[in-house]
Amino acid sequence: MAASPGMWITAISNLILCVSALYSAHQTAKVHRAPAAGLFLLACSGAAGSLLSVLPPSLRWAVFETQQDLCWIGCLLGPVLVSFEFLWLSEDSFTGNTLLGGAVLATVLTDWLSDEGRVLVTRCVQLSSLGCALTVCFFTANHIGLLGNLAMNLAALVIPEVRGQRLQPAVLAEVTEVILNCLMSLGSLVTQRALRRYTQEL
Repeated sequence: MAASPGMWITAISNLILCVSALYSAHQTAKVHRAPAAGLFLLACSGAAGSLLSVLPPSLRWAVFETQQDLCWIGCLLGPVLVSFEFLWLSEDSFTGNTLLGGAVLATVLTDWLSDEGRVLVTRCVQLSSLGCALTVCFFTANHIGLLGNLAMNLAALVIPEVRGQRLQPAVLAEVTEVILNCLMSLGSLVTQRALRRYTQEL
């Protein structure tokens, strides 16, 4: 059975996320290792989503759970590692270590969490990450960082529910995933510019 146009559009949006996150990770790795790792996780998530979108249904179920786990880890740890770097550059290492430790602990405990618990933990970690990054960007007048972190974290807040559940109608799920992938792509590109600018101002 041939893939529908909606599936191809979703696959292309995942591919755009993969390419933009990989480019941002490459640009960021020259100076900042933590956000480069986070952006690389987002790129892996986009690549897995793109592959899943074009696989035939008989093979799709074999890799669906792996793709969901990879997406969840990328959406959880990617923005956290970016926020960690903003906190580290602002010399608030205690908050950065606490945020990163909580995110890693949530990732390790995933096997003991129900689906609802997983979404709840993801929301808590993402809101903490967003709050930390926005606070640093606000007080340093880094407007690019505000935009990038908003795009990346707000999209990450919604993605696990969209990909973890089949919304009705199916077209709505595809459109929502495309929009969220575009937001994550924009967030990754803008955030790497914000980090570069923040480093130059120090």
